[in-house]
Amino acid sequence: MDYRSVDDLNAAVRRLAWDLPNDVDRIVHLDGSSSVAASLLQQTTGLPVVDTEEIRGEEAVDGEVLLVLADHVGPDESVERRVRPSDLADSATVRSAAVYVSERAADRPDYWTETVADPCAFEWELLHPETLGNACVDIDGVLCRDPTPEENDDGPRYREFLTTVEPRLIPDTRVGWLVTCRLEQYRPETEQWLDEHGIEYDELVMWDLPSKAVRDERGGHGEYKADVYEATGASSFVESSRHQAIVIARQAEKPVYCFDENQVIPPGEAADEFGYDPLFVRFAEDPRSFVTMAGRYVAAKGVSTVGRTVGSFR
Repeated sequence: MDYRSVDDLNAAVRRLAWDLPNDVDRIVHLDGSSSVAASLLQQTTGLPVVDTEEIRGEEAVDGEVLLVLADHVGPDESVERRVRPSDLADSATVRSAAVYVSERAADRPDYWTETVADPCAFEWELLHPETLGNACVDIDGVLCRDPTPEENDDGPRYREFLTTVEPRLIPDTRVGWLVTCRLEQYRPETEQWLDEHGIEYDELVMWDLPSKAVRDERGGHGEYKADVYEATGASSFVESSRHQAIVIARQAEKPVYCFDENQVIPPGEAADEFGYDPLFVRFAEDPRSFVTMAGRYVAAKGVSTVGRTVGSFR
């Protein structure tokens, strides 16, 4: 999967600015997604920015040159439909531009910077309102920080953390599914915290296990989230942990945005290139549980090996 970050976008917008003619009067952005590119272009050129709703029907556009800007022209998209709105004032000169153009776009705008492969994910869209309604979003590490080992006692300190932790990110729109490894027994505290901070969602999915000890012994945090990702039919997943993001993307065969590293993990076996290793993932999820499991394994193998060795001398 191709991916472009906001840093990539900023660099591409600067290159686009060098190619633009000097007679442009205003930049017109098409939608919320394109507004990021338009804002960056404004910083580079100093040109004023308006959206299509503001410019439609204006009388003061006679003789103006309007640059209608899209961040991306997608596969099979027509520039005439995407970047040249037909209802702008006839008296204005309209030029089209896009920062990125799909390799499979039906045609090209007047100005563009770079072609991208399909599918392509963009950082500024992954947490955009238009995307979150059909997304799974992790809680700890995304909406708030992770609990410290001292706070994560599966008791009073943990309950205090759940009710008092400061938010890290508050989505400005409704989220499809909040997916967390928090235990089902902590649903009241979690729902209370979400309500207090105005975080709206369609469904809160929590792990239905009896205790933290059972969860740590069982492991498989990434596999659990991948199962939810598949079952919901969501189009994206925002996960804090790199290790879990790799597992989710690999198993669900859908891309995952790693919030901590600002990186999209590609779907399926392509996620292996990011360092998929089942044992390392298990260790990263809970080192203490992993060491216990490894100790039991070594002990069991040792007893078995000793037994076979003794038997061979009989």
